[in-house]
Amino acid sequence: MQQIIVDKSLEILTVGQRSVLLGIVAPLVFIVILANVTAIVVNIRRQLRLFFKSCLLSLSLSDLVTGIITSSAYIAQFSTYMTQVWYLGDALCSLNAFLSTTAILANSFTLVTIALDRYMAIFKTVKGTWGTSITFCCIYIILLWAVSAGIASPLISSYYIVDILIIVPGRGVNGSGYELREAHLCLTQKDNTGYYYWLLFTIVFLPLLLLFLWLNGKLAQEIWNRRKPIKAPTAASLATSTATEKTTSYSVISGPDSNKAATVKEPTKSVANKSRKVQQLKMFKVVIAIIVVFFVCRLPTWIFLLIKLHNELYENYHWVLHFSFGILSLCNCAINPILYTFFSDSVKWAAAVRNVLKKFTSLFKRRKSESRVLNNNQSHAPSPVVLKSKNTENIGEEGFI
Repeated sequence: MQQIIVDKSLEILTVGQRSVLLGIVAPLVFIVILANVTAIVVNIRRQLRLFFKSCLLSLSLSDLVTGIITSSAYIAQFSTYMTQVWYLGDALCSLNAFLSTTAILANSFTLVTIALDRYMAIFKTVKGTWGTSITFCCIYIILLWAVSAGIASPLISSYYIVDILIIVPGRGVNGSGYELREAHLCLTQKDNTGYYYWLLFTIVFLPLLLLFLWLNGKLAQEIWNRRKPIKAPTAASLATSTATEKTTSYSVISGPDSNKAATVKEPTKSVANKSRKVQQLKMFKVVIAIIVVFFVCRLPTWIFLLIKLHNELYENYHWVLHFSFGILSLCNCAINPILYTFFSDSVKWAAAVRNVLKKFTSLFKRRKSESRVLNNNQSHAPSPVVLKSKNTENIGEEGFI
């Protein structure tokens, strides 16, 4: 027998809250799709190390899946006042949690792998031999996603559809003043699902979180230590150096022309030290930003999910927090392409925007100061003295000639 529910009991958000959340999610999912699809295309075309390229593609794919799955459910819920009703069908009710958890697990494994790859490249000097085979890269990424899907597989049977009848005020069939509508709810057993998520967080996510923090912390520490200036050359090195001007070659790893080596003149020591400090400081900021984004966008979502599954949280502000933390996860999906693929371009765009704003504000301040000085000069100016004579006494009556 179907359960009969009043429509107002399914209304967990106000009209204003739904409008604000929908106004955030709709453009955000567009940004997520555009950023990650662009990142996939760009990373395929770029000349990168094969293993690093495979990890970036896996990261973009997981962000894309997470963004599409999460935003689809949110948009469907925010589009009607009965937010708890499920509109996406039986199959997606079972697969929604499974697909999103699989993508999040693959995303977390990939982020730790990228951190480990950078750690090995800096500390173990295996940048040229670590994951150079296409077979190794394909097998590793397939296993990564297969393990993620296997861990998330219990969620396929955890969520199920419940058919209900909703009492909606209206004309009714027999003039009763209300009508019954068939609807569906996507539910789960909180005890079993909560126990599963606790195990998942304790056994998988928490170790990954700590490993991610340790690897990136060591990278940040090493990058910060390398900001020290280059030591001056010894007498022996000066004696062996020639009088001719030396040249050096470098390769831009993440740029579009990374396969071409450019030859430039070796700068002086002071310029080299300054450039080296700037580059190391930029890398240090990237690592810190990666750590902060991971903590801010991922950790609150999991903590609130664990609390919600073991407590009765059905107040309005509980639902607002629930959807807000979900939007944080969507923000993470949009930020990852910037941090891992387009960071150099983003820094250039940000610098250009900052320069434009700085010029605009300086121009505004200068005009404001000039206007203030002009007003002060006018207020302190002496009053004009008018001299009268017999010839000018009747000037107002006869007019100027």
